[in-house]
Amino acid sequence: MVGRRRPTAGDVFEIPVDGNGVAYGQVLSTEEFVHLVVFDGVHEPEVAHDLGTVLRAPVVLYAWTRDDFFRDGRWPVVESRALEPNATPPVEFIEMARPDEFQVVDWAGNVLRPASAAEIEKAPFRSISSPESVQEATEAWHGARPWEDRHLSLRPWDKRNAERDDEATRLLRRLREQEELSGSSDPDANEIHYFLFSREDAASAAERRLRRLGRVRVDTGASASGSPGCLIAVSTSVAASPSRAELEALAAELDSEYDGSETELR
Repeated sequence: MVGRRRPTAGDVFEIPVDGNGVAYGQVLSTEEFVHLVVFDGVHEPEVAHDLGTVLRAPVVLYAWTRDDFFRDGRWPVVESRALEPNATPPVEFIEMARPDEFQVVDWAGNVLRPASAAEIEKAPFRSISSPESVQEATEAWHGARPWEDRHLSLRPWDKRNAERDDEATRLLRRLREQEELSGSSDPDANEIHYFLFSREDAASAAERRLRRLGRVRVDTGASASGSPGCLIAVSTSVAASPSRAELEALAAELDSEYDGSETELR
């Protein structure tokens, strides 16, 4: 048992399920938060299991999340192993390459192809999930709590996503089908997110990561709220914009401060 620490690619870890068992997951990558998968099956706790067998079980959840539960010991690492093909989640996401241009990427962000209109309409946008939501979805999948449709966000390949009706899917439908709505939102709206850095070297190091979110502009001077410092403005489509909590978590990872956002109409 390795225990608590920052995760690395290949780490196999335990997720407690209702105090009576553990599920197993594996870290795929730690680039820009933690990419991980959870395997099917609940196992007896505090018993050595054949990880070769455990890791051949089907992948039931995939998440892009923070490392909080690794560092505080709630998800203890038991061993590090090479990633097997079975651990690759069968997912494709839509990502904005530049304004009005979208592309299909795999879980690692590798560009697969330009996105077709049908893919933009139906394929999921990649988003960051909290460790708490991953924990709850794992428990729900294994019967320790009621299953909710919101957990399907961690199963983007699941056909049941087409029938989801929750806040996230209603927002996406509203943004993707603007022409059918009578609301006041502009379909060409972009969201501009501001990240404030006290040091220019930290801003420079963070710029590459922030480009994964959208178009980046770097300014040396005042922030949107008037504070001094180096400001990076990231422009994304409204549909691709992470939540405020996710942006604040990203800012903390980048040694910066999330300084708010505004809507830009084109």
